[in-house]
Parts: sequence; C-alpha cells; structure tokens
Amino acid sequence: MFEAHTFSFQDAGLDGSAVPVETSVPVGDAELPDAIQLIHRDYRCPLYVWFAEGKRKDRQRQPQPVWFIYVEYRRGDGSRASRVLERPRTGPLPAALWHELATLPLADISPAQCRANPVRRAQG
Repeated sequence: MFEAHTFSFQDAGLDGSAVPVETSVPVGDAELPDAIQLIHRDYRCPLYVWFAEGKRKDRQRQPQPVWFIYVEYRRGDGSRASRVLERPRTGPLPAALWHELATLPLADISPAQCRANPVRRAQG
C-alpha cells in the first residue's frame, strides 16, 4: 500500500518550468524541483522526471515516507511510457540518483521520438 502526494512548485519555491539538471549536481529536499528535463547519457535524448512524496508500509505495517520518482519518455509510436523508482525520504536524495536516472534502462524507448516530441508537463 502507498499514499502519494504531488510535490508542488510552490513548496519548492519554483515558477513551474522544468529545470535542467547536471547529472553530477545533487539536489537536497529543500531545492527539489517538481519536474526536470534530463538528458539520458546512452540514448542522448530528453527524459521528463517528476517527483511525488508518498508513504509505503514496512513489514510491521508502519507507513514510511518515500519519494516516487517518475521517468517519462516516448516509444516508437509516439506514445508515452514511464518507469517509477522509489527511494526513502529520510534526507536529501543521493548525488548518485542523478547518474542512475541518466543511465536508467528504458524499455521500448525511441530517442528520435523523445527528441522530436519531448514529454512535458501535462496541461490542466
């Protein structure tokens, strides 16, 4: 079981635009953006990454705070695909996370579609 809450731009003090991030630069919780556009190292195309706060119950059925990290990209037919990572919310996200995101294997990714029509924040 989990409970997720979207991390808002206002909570992070941002204006709502995606933030490009160098994969070598760690970001602490206080600076965590709602969404970033990250260039994948192997596929050489933009990925849309966003974060949600949530909780996951441990073996003792106690809720533990976690980050749900969504990585969105395009398939060959232009449709969106995503992969979700989960990390404990016990302090700043580790610097190694940015490297992991930039090298994450992504099923059915189309670098050409990602470059031609990058995934962006949904309007609404």
